Amino acid sequence: MDCCDEVILIVQLETFCHFTNRSFPGPGYRYSYRITANSDEVLVEQQKKTIDSLEKDFNRIKEEKRLKEQQLQETKSRKIDEQKFLEQIYGQLFKDRLKGKKLAIIETSEPKVTENITHYLEMAGAEIVYTMSLKQNVLSDGLDNIVQVLAEEDQEGFNAIKDTGILEFCGIYEVPVDLFIVIRNDENSNTLTMASKFAEFKKAVALVQSSEVKRLDPKQIKNLVYIEDIDSIIGIYRLASFIMNQNGFSQ
Repeated sequence: MDCCDEVILIVQLETFCHFTNRSFPGPGYRYSYRITANSDEVLVEQQKKTIDSLEKDFNRIKEEKRLKEQQLQETKSRKIDEQKFLEQIYGQLFKDRLKGKKLAIIETSEPKVTENITHYLEMAGAEIVYTMSLKQNVLSDGLDNIVQVLAEEDQEGFNAIKDTGILEFCGIYEVPVDLFIVIRNDENSNTLTMASKFAEFKKAVALVQSSEVKRLDPKQIKNLVYIEDIDSIIGIYRLASFIMNQNGFSQ
């Protein structure tokens, strides 16, 4: 607001007060108005600075997010390439390394994931003696009985369990097994209990699961390994290495 505007405003106010018989506020009013006008200008300037600052922060965050997404995508792509490479050389690294190893695979619930495991273990020379799938979660006493029968290779006990219809069996039971692979397909299955029972019978056992299932935190148990990503080639490497390094296998 310039000086001319102030003069016009004063004249208008004086004329208004004359005809309405009111008192003119005097010079102080002109000063007060000027302060109010300047305050508005300051507020607008502050708002502009705030908006500019927010815009800069937004652009910075947006760029940081873009860079992180780019890095994440590069990491994913590199991981995929590494896994493909490991898949390609698996046959060379583990060729005949598991020859003579006799294994049993046990699943306690759907879905079945034995096919992929069987493929890689047989590629390394292992023999899958049998696969077994429990049709339902078995109570603790029944589970103890199943583990004992399998660990002690009790043919009569196995036939009795099979007759109950709680399991599906494929393979030859009469052949002794060196290592049991227990597959955990869901969070509700009692696979950890089963694997621990096998270890109590001094049997080597691998408790495995896909990375989609919630991870367990099992305590360290002799002769037992826990693999939480058997759906990846890294998990397969860990399983094959564990089998290869176990003592007492037939050669």
